[in-house]
Amino acid sequence: MRVSIRSFPSLSQDLLTRADLHLLRDEYRGWSYRELGRRVGVSAALLCRIEKGERRIPPPLAARLIWALCVDGGDAPPREAAPTAPAP
Repeated sequence: MRVSIRSFPSLSQDLLTRADLHLLRDEYRGWSYRELGRRVGVSAALLCRIEKGERRIPPPLAARLIWALCVDGGDAPPREAAPTAPAP
């Protein structure tokens, strides 16, 4: 299922809320923490802590999460190829 990033106005490369992450991961994609973690290269435990609000989402990880969840539902690009937020 293709999800449009326009459906989530708070979603941008520098801002991915934990509520958006949960909604996209669980409700729209139906992916477990383990599945999403495999696609973006992080542990299921880290994703769980992010959704619980115990950890912040670093911008490079936010970019990979958005890519995996919204662009085509595929694997995120490798870390070195993932888009990064512009420097402030």
